[in-house]
Amino acid sequence: MPRPAALRPTLPVHCAAWRNASSALGRALLLAPLLALGVGLGPGLSAQVPVRDAAELEKQLDRLQTMGSVLYLAAHPDDENTAVLATLSKGRNLRTAYLAITRGGGGQNLIGPELGDGLAAIRTQELLAARRVDGAEQYFTSSVDFGFSKTAEESLRMWGHDRILAEVVRTIRTFRPDVILTRFPPDARAGHGHHAASALLAIEAFKAAADPHRFPEQIAAGLRPWQATRLLWNHYLFTDEAPAPPTGSLALESRREGAVLPDNEPRKVAFSFAVPADTPLSQPHWLGGPGAEAWAGLPESPAPFRLRARLKTSDGSFEVTVPVQYRFRDPVLGERYQPLAVVPAALVTFADPVLAFETQAAKELRLQVLAGGAAATGRVRLRVPEGWAVDPSEQTFALAHAGEKKELTFHVTPPVAAASGALHAEVDLGAGFSGARSLVVVDHPHIPLQTLLPEAKVRLERFDLKHDGRRIGYVMGAGDDIPQALRRIGYEVELLTDEALAREDLARFDAIVLGIRAFNTRPALQTLKERLHAYVAAGGTELVLYTVNTGFPGINAAMVTEAIGPYPFKVGRKRVTVETVPVRLLKPDHPVFHWPNELRAADFDGWVQERSLYHAEGWDARYTPLLGMADPGEAEDAGALIVARHGKGHYVYTGLSFFRQLPDGVPGATRLFANLLALGHAHD
Repeated sequence: MPRPAALRPTLPVHCAAWRNASSALGRALLLAPLLALGVGLGPGLSAQVPVRDAAELEKQLDRLQTMGSVLYLAAHPDDENTAVLATLSKGRNLRTAYLAITRGGGGQNLIGPELGDGLAAIRTQELLAARRVDGAEQYFTSSVDFGFSKTAEESLRMWGHDRILAEVVRTIRTFRPDVILTRFPPDARAGHGHHAASALLAIEAFKAAADPHRFPEQIAAGLRPWQATRLLWNHYLFTDEAPAPPTGSLALESRREGAVLPDNEPRKVAFSFAVPADTPLSQPHWLGGPGAEAWAGLPESPAPFRLRARLKTSDGSFEVTVPVQYRFRDPVLGERYQPLAVVPAALVTFADPVLAFETQAAKELRLQVLAGGAAATGRVRLRVPEGWAVDPSEQTFALAHAGEKKELTFHVTPPVAAASGALHAEVDLGAGFSGARSLVVVDHPHIPLQTLLPEAKVRLERFDLKHDGRRIGYVMGAGDDIPQALRRIGYEVELLTDEALAREDLARFDAIVLGIRAFNTRPALQTLKERLHAYVAAGGTELVLYTVNTGFPGINAAMVTEAIGPYPFKVGRKRVTVETVPVRLLKPDHPVFHWPNELRAADFDGWVQERSLYHAEGWDARYTPLLGMADPGEAEDAGALIVARHGKGHYVYTGLSFFRQLPDGVPGATRLFANLLALGHAHD
């Protein structure tokens, strides 16, 4: 793709240092007994960084002497060059903002099991923490990160080109930047379809924002056309020779939480207020909550309640508006803040998001009803698809106070034939049944607690599944939900510590699974791998899920050892991102495809997000590749699943995205995984 003339390949010479490596149901407040006022301005109808202290106020006043603004644009959280943002905002006193096309929910998670919306919530808050340090503002579009993409064309098609272009144009017309700065070039050099697509959107929006005939509904709503003066590419050099930015230490700080300086002794005043019954729920606007259109582009929804305080001094008076927050002290982490959340009067949370049936026998379904903010009495019923049955049809609950929980048990019976569907919970508090919400709290020490209110539902799957060996050892890596997924279909899963791997009898396990990125996150595996290989030689089955072959400081840990198998092979970077591409069985007679489940082409239907990632390459002749697959237009690759006999047992390395498929209840992937676990019982 030729480089458009409007996009300059590097920044001007004087900026060369920037080139671096870096409802009817009622409403309730989800709060502990005390509320506290936050120390900073909450999110309003602006993404502006708040003034936190006198030094920051002085810096903001200095900015009044400088006219100029820059909009930085890239695809994901962490794509942005924080050194550049800090240089522009803190060093050059320019109004600076970062527009991320997505919130990054399609990536992997090294700090917990959250994926999808939960991961997007984490990464949103991480960006806001970074912006509080580097001084830039933060915006988003509504694009969903659907995982790795190899082409800009696919990315724009999946996002909806016209819709996302309109959102980028709206941000430009709102922010009115003098300069638009892209992180990536608009071609294959960007290394990711999302990256290249973000540059293409910037190029197109650069002109479209100035054209009153493009997206005229924005003009009718009060925005004006805006022509930025220049469109630049923030060229990057990932080499040791790249010059350090002038504010590099500041940019580094923006990637972690800094210490909070002590403030003056506070004066505490207690008061209470009633929450109106029609107050919208605190589901983030970017997840379909209230304000989805009005607050589009903002990183988070405005606080549901804000306190306006009039302060009077000897020199006069002024007003300060702050969000109402819950402040509490964690015995380990110290003082923490939680945004006030408005939740339903009763919430329903299921013990497992998936209910899988291997036979027609009924299974138990457990759920928990939680009182959101006060006493709650009512009924819960479950709505199932045609052909499914639930007993009892409904149950009552009576909760005496906020936070009280009650567990209820139902039994669900599937149809005779294979079927998929969804079970939905409904709650009646006296005004009739309506759809229930679940409560998900995303809790990590480096971000404020996040409250999500997804629809209360369970995925239902009825498919044939056989086991041969149920005792599984699991070596957790970066974190995934595969152990829970295995337990729901009848496996006994034991999480293994380093000490257990070193000292306990491993022969009691039918198979041992090493979770995603175990060889990136468990240093002891550098030596314990030999004990695992001895377990295989004695007749066991070792199943290694994908690991990342290269490390990058602050992003990925390197492999603790490159020799992870009993025979040589390397972990490469090939992946298959289109989850619907055909899969070819390279060894159709291999036991993996026949025992204990007879696999067929349909078992590769219904996969989610991607087929595989980080394939094996350069493997020893003693390994057997079993699957061939490729993204459209590419040559077939055989490294997604390799198997070797070692002594009396079997060793398996696979890049297949089981960490997404099994927790989501994908039948075919579950059947294939069961066959891999049963390799020690199969007959060649």
